[in-house]
Amino acid sequence: MPIQIGFELEFLGDHRVHDRLQRDLKIRLDHYGDHNGRAYKRYFLTTDGSIEPDYVFIENEIGHELISPIFPLQKGLKEIKRCFDFLKKYKYETNYTCGFHVGVSFSNKDDMKKVNLNKLVFLF
Repeated sequence: MPIQIGFELEFLGDHRVHDRLQRDLKIRLDHYGDHNGRAYKRYFLTTDGSIEPDYVFIENEIGHELISPIFPLQKGLKEIKRCFDFLKKYKYETNYTCGFHVGVSFSNKDDMKKVNLNKLVFLF
């Protein structure tokens, strides 16, 4: 039963996020604001003005959104962990204005009937 997932992770970080993601996670990013037709094939990083810093005095803190490509379930779960580890390493933070969204896709509708949705929710 092939299940695929993609995720969107919002966080607060500085202007070095883009370079650090490429260097540390070895992921290829689309440029800010440019994923014309390439959505869900590789990572995409953009700034997000809806994310507000907790403290006005933190210099250069910017809201970011990292959008993943679509992965098979197990690979996607590993990628989520890698991204959270990355945030911890650089002390990038989340707050009440940030979100974490996971999209789940089934290969066909009959597969959905075989899944205990309560257990699926607890994966995340």
